[in-house]
Amino acid sequence: MRSKLKRGSFLFLVGLVSLVILLPLWTSGGLANARQSQKVAYSQKEFIQTIAPTAQKLSETYGVKASVIIGQAALESNYGTSLLGSKYHNLFSIEADEGESGILLQNKEFRDTSWQTVEKTYLVYKSWDDSMYDYLARLRQGKVGGKGLYKALATSASYRTAAKTLQAGGLSSDPEYANELIAVIDGNSLTDYDK
Repeated sequence: MRSKLKRGSFLFLVGLVSLVILLPLWTSGGLANARQSQKVAYSQKEFIQTIAPTAQKLSETYGVKASVIIGQAALESNYGTSLLGSKYHNLFSIEADEGESGILLQNKEFRDTSWQTVEKTYLVYKSWDDSMYDYLARLRQGKVGGKGLYKALATSASYRTAAKTLQAGGLSSDPEYANELIAVIDGNSLTDYDK
């Protein structure tokens, strides 16, 4: 009888420990976090120098300041170190539209008054350049942030106005997005890339 009780207690304890370990995996769906930092072989400065020439070309074509493009890429991808930016080359957290393939990942969004974990399917790109070109094309088409956002960005007199426009246009759920983008631009002297 004692043996059965000990074995029952042991099985209960093993089950409880397993539940404690596995429950977080089940509730998270076992998905990787899009913003999780990855070990990379480049610095923040090298990241900026790598994407700057493409941002300047896109600025000439689309009229959006290079500082804003670089700043967004740096902020959204944590200078190319996030899982989404480093492995999947998606610098702007562009979600896949219906019918487009992508990678399902967890991310955080600010909803109501708190940060919440969400699952989203993000586009996968072959390179950072592809991500940047696609972002500006989608922006112009109104697929990112709505129809008026592109025009407002292309005609913004300053990067500060553009940052506030991006936040007002709902590009990010982060209530501090404009301030964070301005800090990235100022902290890295990204206006040096504007022509």
